[in-house]
Amino acid sequence: MPETSGALTLSRIEWSKPAAAVGDFVVLAGETFAAAFRRPFAGRELIDQIWFVARVSIVPTLVLSIPYTVLIVFTLNIVLIEVGAGDLSGARSRLAACLAPTCSRRAREECARQLAAIEAKMPIVVLEVRDEGSNNVTGVRATMDGAPVSDRTPTFVNPGEHRMAVEAPGFRPMETAFVAREPSKRLRVLVFLASGPAPAPTPVPLVGGPEATSPERTSFASGRQKLALALGLAGVAGLAVGTTWSFMSKSTYDHAVSSECGGDPHNCSTQGTADGQTAHHQADIATAGFIAGGVLLAAGAALYFTSPKRTGVAVSPALDRTGGGLAVAGTW
Repeated sequence: MPETSGALTLSRIEWSKPAAAVGDFVVLAGETFAAAFRRPFAGRELIDQIWFVARVSIVPTLVLSIPYTVLIVFTLNIVLIEVGAGDLSGARSRLAACLAPTCSRRAREECARQLAAIEAKMPIVVLEVRDEGSNNVTGVRATMDGAPVSDRTPTFVNPGEHRMAVEAPGFRPMETAFVAREPSKRLRVLVFLASGPAPAPTPVPLVGGPEATSPERTSFASGRQKLALALGLAGVAGLAVGTTWSFMSKSTYDHAVSSECGGDPHNCSTQGTADGQTAHHQADIATAGFIAGGVLLAAGAALYFTSPKRTGVAVSPALDRTGGGLAVAGTW
């Protein structure tokens, strides 16, 4: 029985401390609220405290907010690009995938509604390829902004400028640019190909394999490097904040010792003691800034130096006036 009573007493003591702290906070909040409407009003004290807080925090806040805003923008852009929502074409492809029979009927209806709203804002491009005699050309290979497209097939595009590259067997390659602005309107892109030698064969990569130069891998590496740079920038900002607050802490402490303590840190006035505590709080913020900045900088460096890089060697035939040979190109 004594052991049980002791355990209960110990448990009550452990629970009473946080409960008492919460109760004290509630009482303090109530007394503060009641005192706010009691004369005389502490208007001057309120203004002095607001000015003090603004004076010691506005510069570090601005210094810290800029890189973190950049970090958030970079991160959101990377996420939007990865999920295909960086532009209208990407959002349209994602919504079109939602129309699959495996999705619920309600989800398909909502996706169809949003898809129709997006398509209403997108121009439609129809590519037509003809020869010098205005005859339709067969075997056309065309790309628009690097993505393959089919001729005589309506294609939804983002509003703005686009580049079209067209080639066909027995014709010279052709590149053109156009601007699509009016939504829900069909824009006819008519390309005439001139007869000529077939285009040179595409270089065949011999070392490194298709993985090393695939667009998906390159896009992933580029996004990872951008995130690494954003983390590094945030880390530099954290170090800058830590440095700023450390200088502020040193200045506050020196001022308190010289003006309020008479050069003796152990013999200070009430204001000197308060300034000393403020200096310690500023030093804590500086320490947190240094730690956060170092961690972010290290994380950015690790992401940057461990991101995949394009490597490989390609060999292709080369011809000039003096003869022929092989052209070798590589990236490391």
